[in-house]
Amino acid sequence: MSCATHPELCGSKELVLRGPIAMPPASGWKILSLPENASHLAAAWARHPGRPDNSKSAWAEMFDFLKSNGVPVRLSEVKAISIPQWCDPEPFRCKGYKRTKEFLPWAKAMWEKANADMVAPADPVATLIRHVILLTKKINSRAGCNRCAERWAVWLKAHPLPMGSDLATCRRYLVDAHNHTREGQEPTPYETVAAKFFWTTP
Repeated sequence: MSCATHPELCGSKELVLRGPIAMPPASGWKILSLPENASHLAAAWARHPGRPDNSKSAWAEMFDFLKSNGVPVRLSEVKAISIPQWCDPEPFRCKGYKRTKEFLPWAKAMWEKANADMVAPADPVATLIRHVILLTKKINSRAGCNRCAERWAVWLKAHPLPMGSDLATCRRYLVDAHNHTREGQEPTPYETVAAKFFWTTP
């Protein structure tokens, strides 16, 4: 990628995420939304097959798409869409990134009830599914938040429910789901959750 082919990106720094090398953001690098002046192209963009592997290639991909459709756009507009998408789910991976944290007063109690119900469930998968459904409804209700719902939907799409799995796998899924969707907080180690809720080895 050069200044000749993408002058909009000339001099722009790549967004480098903390964590394992080459590990993409939770949503993937493809930018999911379009600027307001390109909203009429949302369906076409959703079908766009591009698979960028870093922030600059994601920005270039969007510029190419919008240019080919005759839509003018500024890099600042693209960054305003893409950076929150990449950084909101895991702010600690984006150096210097700060955002206002949503406070959901019901969240702690619901997650703790889900963890408590995974101590010795008769059917681990059914128990997990029940709590995922309850959390999904709450997150998408008036008591939730749009950002949280989007982050939750992205994670569920990338991590299908572990049907037919054992208790240990269901517990791990629950902890991973919470860690990857809670906002602005460091992940809680699985061992910490297991000790708190007395999860013994099945």
